[in-house]
Amino acid sequence: GETAAILVIGNEIIGGSVKDENGHFLITQLRELGLDTVEFVMIRDDMNTIAETVRRLSNMHRFLFVTGGIGPTHDDITLPAVA
Repeated sequence: GETAAILVIGNEIIGGSVKDENGHFLITQLRELGLDTVEFVMIRDDMNTIAETVRRLSNMHRFLFVTGGIGPTHDDITLPAVA
């Protein structure tokens, strides 16, 4: 079947100060839709890491879901990294 990957971005998540709930929710929803979540990746807010990870996951899977990394703080660089 078609595969999906979930990418969670954020220093707060990697550092343990914020608990990821979106990833678990996505896995549950994707399973109900019949999609096989093959990869679940968590990374820091780093421009090169975000760009490389998005490129790799989007080349390997039909669907890529990205959560986190976008907010009001100075380190939220997800949009420019993906663009």
